[in-house]
Order: sequence, then C-alpha cells, then structure tokens
Amino acid sequence: MVTKPSRAIAAVLLAAGGFVVGVTVLALALARILVDGGLPVRPADAAVLDDLIPMLPLIGAFAVVNVIAAVGLLLDRAWAAGLAVAAALVAVAIGATALILLALGADPLAPASTGRSSADGFGIVGLFTVLYLAVIVAVSTPGWSQRGSSGAAA
Repeated sequence: MVTKPSRAIAAVLLAAGGFVVGVTVLALALARILVDGGLPVRPADAAVLDDLIPMLPLIGAFAVVNVIAAVGLLLDRAWAAGLAVAAALVAVAIGATALILLALGADPLAPASTGRSSADGFGIVGLFTVLYLAVIVAVSTPGWSQRGSSGAAA
C-alpha cells in the first residue's frame, strides 16, 4: 500500500482526472447516439460533436491510463510513477497549448454568435492543467523512489 502522502495525493488526482475524462467520453458517445436518433441540435454543436467523436478512443484510453497509474501508485508499484508522470506531461502539454489557443481566441467550442472564447473554456482547461501539474509536483517530491523507509538511523 501507499507509503508516502504525496503518492496518495497523486493517486487521488489521477483517479479524479481519469474519472471525469471517462465520464466525458461516455457523455459524448451518448450525445452522438441521441443526435443520430433525431435529437434536434444547432448545426454548430453537431459539427463540434462530429469533430470530437473520432477522438473518443484516444481520450478514453487516456482516462484508463490515469486510473491504472492511480491504482499503481496506491499499490506502491515501481512502474506507476513513470506512468503517472507520462500521463500528466501529456495532459499539461495539451492543456498549455489549449490555454494559448483560448487566449488567442481560437476556441473551437466558442458560441458561434460571439466567436470568442468563453470563461468556461478557460476554467475547464485551466483546472485540468493545474490538476496534472499538481500530479507532477506530487510525484517529484523528494524521497519518491524510496519505498517503505522512514529515515536512516542517526
């Protein structure tokens, strides 16, 4: 089991991120089913959904990797730290890029009527970027690789 609080923090953050991303994948898949079944939506919303659907397997795999890394951290597995950092680095790189695009006004989810980025987009992307930055910090704490040692004798 977990021997350091930082591992538990990283595991909780990864599990929470993976869960939210996984639920988002399910919601998008359900939305596709409903739209295909005749649910009326704005053309702009249907276009965004059409753009996101091909990405669902990759996004879903990312969610699964997050949960696997979280479980590995909780079980104190040697491979878990590398997997956690890799997942977090991918998320931070994508999040930073998305924040730059949002700041430049290139928000694909912006309402067509305004044509500009919304505060919601900044908030969601910013929150996930900070969450995964916190995972990197938690994994990078001193003594991360020491297993089960509470300190050397004086």
